[in-house]
Amino acid sequence: MNSTKALLLPCLLLPLPLLLASNAPKTRIAFAVSEGTSLTKTFEVKSDLSLEDMQMSLGGGMMPEMEMTMGVQYKLVVSDEYAKVAGGKPAKLKRTYDALKSDVSTAMKMEIMGQSRDQSSSMSAESELEGKSVVFTWDADKKDYKRAFEPAGGEEKLLEGLREDMDLRALLPDGEVEEGAEWDLDPKELVDVLAPGGNVSLKPKDAAADSMSMGPSGMENLADMFGDDIEGKCKAKFTGLREVGGAKLAVVKLSIEMKAKTDMTARVREQMADQDPPEGVDEMSFDSIDIEYSLDVEGELLWDVAAGHFHALDLSGTTSFKSEQSMSLKVQGREMKIDQSMEFSGTTSFQASAK
Repeated sequence: MNSTKALLLPCLLLPLPLLLASNAPKTRIAFAVSEGTSLTKTFEVKSDLSLEDMQMSLGGGMMPEMEMTMGVQYKLVVSDEYAKVAGGKPAKLKRTYDALKSDVSTAMKMEIMGQSRDQSSSMSAESELEGKSVVFTWDADKKDYKRAFEPAGGEEKLLEGLREDMDLRALLPDGEVEEGAEWDLDPKELVDVLAPGGNVSLKPKDAAADSMSMGPSGMENLADMFGDDIEGKCKAKFTGLREVGGAKLAVVKLSIEMKAKTDMTARVREQMADQDPPEGVDEMSFDSIDIEYSLDVEGELLWDVAAGHFHALDLSGTTSFKSEQSMSLKVQGREMKIDQSMEFSGTTSFQASAK
């Protein structure tokens, strides 16, 4: 009898871990702010890149040897007031753009026909949105947000590229999750995480903007890096709760590998339409500009479970950026064409906070 009990006991205990697991506590990591809540959110992106490869055709001219580094810094601060919340998202949101800025600095060393040339440049961009408030109202019929200045009077074109989701909702799971749960992220939805706010109409302060510095175009607006052609492998994992300042924060580990391709020809042409060509150039036009952008980052999201909004985001890793562009120029009455391909790689980081 004792031997029988000894044999049966392990069999009876086998389901115990499964039973315990089924009763494991679950956590709701969801957007659930209370109506009337106000939050100040800060987003910062930094990248340090080096030129890895360059190909250039100067209408039969010689190709220069070049070394180049580039630093990109992007900062956006907004104040959000949640007037109405429904269906896991804001139904009416008033957003004030407190600060918008990007800086792109380049350092270049070029050698051609035995002559060496060093050049450094810095481009700062700002937006007419700074200091203005925009109301996002959910339109259930169109399944999109209506955008309007409050008070009215801002330039309507500034509203076109704005996106409402600056709550990092693309990183959240569906429903409650247990500690250790994992879920896939849609790389196409991560645009709201990696380029917060959408196209916030940043434009270079200097009209010339060093357009002939041979650096990539369009870096001042992160949203321009993402078109419809996005793919990748992106995952999230809930690793438990952490107490910070008396608040219980859900810790979500993130791993993001993605690639994006976009045709920026139309956007750059529009940007250059009201700008004069560089000194010494009679005419300049962009025939094509294609961008490839890749990202491999890891980090964590801290989510305030009780308040129902993100507390902080910290991502870092590597990135690469490839620009292929073709330009037509007229210099001293002579027409010429420049085809150029530049590939950069380096490190990048994304940080965000809400309070």
